[in-house]
Amino acid sequence: MINGFHRNTSGDFLRTILHKLGIDGAVASTLYNRFFGLFKTPLTMLFILRYLTAEQQGIWYTFNSLIPLTALAELGFTVIITQFVSHEYAKLKYENGIITGEQYNIDKLFSLIRYAIKFYTMIIPTAIVILLVAGSSFLNTQSFEILIAWYVFSLIGGLSLFGSLLQSIFQGLNKVRDIQKNIFLGSIVTTACNLAFLYLKLNIWALVIGNGVGLIVMLTFLYLKAPQFWKQLLHHNLTHTFPWFKEIVTLQWKYAVTWISGYLIFFLFVPAAYKYQGSIVAGQLGLTLSLIGAVSSIADPWVGTKLPQLNMLVATGKNKELIDLFTKSSIQSFIVMVMGSVGLLSILFVLSYFNFYQNRLLSIPLTAYLLLSNIPVRIILYLSMYLRAHKIEPFYLLSVLNAALIAFCVFVVFPRYGLLALIIGTNIVYWCIILPYAVYIYRSFNRTKQLMNVV
Repeated sequence: MINGFHRNTSGDFLRTILHKLGIDGAVASTLYNRFFGLFKTPLTMLFILRYLTAEQQGIWYTFNSLIPLTALAELGFTVIITQFVSHEYAKLKYENGIITGEQYNIDKLFSLIRYAIKFYTMIIPTAIVILLVAGSSFLNTQSFEILIAWYVFSLIGGLSLFGSLLQSIFQGLNKVRDIQKNIFLGSIVTTACNLAFLYLKLNIWALVIGNGVGLIVMLTFLYLKAPQFWKQLLHHNLTHTFPWFKEIVTLQWKYAVTWISGYLIFFLFVPAAYKYQGSIVAGQLGLTLSLIGAVSSIADPWVGTKLPQLNMLVATGKNKELIDLFTKSSIQSFIVMVMGSVGLLSILFVLSYFNFYQNRLLSIPLTAYLLLSNIPVRIILYLSMYLRAHKIEPFYLLSVLNAALIAFCVFVVFPRYGLLALIIGTNIVYWCIILPYAVYIYRSFNRTKQLMNVV
């Protein structure tokens, strides 16, 4: 009895601590994935340093920076689908592996999903063409083997959009935990293959083949997680029709503007460094940004895993619960992000006394400036998640302004004044212009919403 009492007390204490930290099942599952990211990033870095030359490292990170160009074809559609699925799922239930509820509501959900899948039959070929053209432009001085590797990588990148769509659909059913487990599995397989093929001296092909194997594994296990649901989706007979194109396209074009702008903001740095200062600087910047991305990935789940809940709270009109959930999760995420940034700088400071990574990472001051610019970026991201839960995209003009200012820094400031000027200019843009504008939009929306509720 005494031992049982202690075990129960310890378990209750641990659950209490996790609850206060905002770590529920979905966050915990996401954190497994994120912590693995913290593990795999330095591990992959060591293999890259060991088995690739400085020039090959630059090509590796240029590949990784160009692949998000698929956003120019997808244009935020997966985010829209998650939101719309969550709104429709708020009226339904997921029981014994299938969707249950009123026939009309089931029809509406499944017609939405089928519309999304049909739409992707056009998006995927478009994405592959965009990747082929862009890669050929940036890599036109490379060998024929590198170009062939990029062509194969482009095909994998286009097909990965289909996997992202299916995961977004399932996540919209408030299955964040299951999706994160699937991503975790895929990440393990991809990383293991990348490292194994690097060890076998396959160079850039290690990235290509590893990502292809990871995609196959993720798609396979996504189906095995809910075979009855996917079969229900395939065989369900619709008795109602819904004009999804008209409803979604009014939001899609604003998302398109945001996503195009987003690519300029987040993924132009490494290709630009490759173009203006060579593969070595591109490799240094790419590796440093990957470490910063790993820190951000640890903080983001506190808000990101709440997206289906935020969408459903909006759909059911529970405004107080919506604000409380968003405020609490945002504060928790911000604290984790700041602590992670300080931790990363501390680790890099210790590593600076060793020579094995010299000339492979940016200096500590440059890394600190990049981390500083990441703070307003994350705050803006959290505000956008809240606003998009209302099926709106009020940040599209902000995104255009942001992209224009960052493009100016990349294409005008960077070539003339160097990397330090680029990073300082980026901080000025985010802290002095974009973040105040984003906060103004957020507050204006909430004031308008409160007035409408009063009326």
